Amino acid sequence: PSVNEATRTFKLEALLDNSNGKLKSGGYARMAVLSGDEISGLAVKSVAIQDDHEGGHYVWLLKEMEGKGGVSDWTCTMHPEVSKPGPGLCPICKMDLVPRSRSGNFVAAKSTVTLGKSDGMYTQITQGLAEGDQVIWAGFDGLHPGTPVRATEWGDKGPASLPSVEGDMPGMPGMQSQPPEKAKPSNDKGLWTCPMHPEVVKDKPGSCPICKMDLVPKEAAK
Repeated sequence: PSVNEATRTFKLEALLDNSNGKLKSGGYARMAVLSGDEISGLAVKSVAIQDDHEGGHYVWLLKEMEGKGGVSDWTCTMHPEVSKPGPGLCPICKMDLVPRSRSGNFVAAKSTVTLGKSDGMYTQITQGLAEGDQVIWAGFDGLHPGTPVRATEWGDKGPASLPSVEGDMPGMPGMQSQPPEKAKPSNDKGLWTCPMHPEVVKDKPGSCPICKMDLVPKEAAK
């Protein structure tokens, strides 16, 4: 008859068929309240939706790159999130920017969206997406507009395999680029990361390209 003012909850009585005896006293149930309104349009996985600093929402999309190959922008070897159309200095560490070439076919693009109704797992998008858009719903930590991306199968513990990134990031000045190696697991889980820079993921042990710390098995990183 009324809502508890402290917990904002109320009691509900439901009449259910329990002829098979599966429902036990004290058990918990998950339920959905149907509003009766017809939901139409597009929907994405709720985990794909990100919040911006102004209270809005956006998603990351997989977009085909215009003009494959060649130099796409200039970046900093220590701060790959920096992207400039031409040479100059890094605004963070003041190092000279170096050209970044991209050999892949797709890059990440940010799209502002307007949200509709949600059932927790999927959320309706009323504005900002078109039918056929490829939405990135996992592995988007550290993404920036224009970051090379490639679709891959995703499991409970991360990507099922790591794509080659040859040509996607420049090396330090004076260093020779190394030919790519086929991914082969070096531990039970197959992935290694940096405890200080979790965006770094490798398929074998080594050192972090940012801070030079030893990589640790991904499941052991904190």
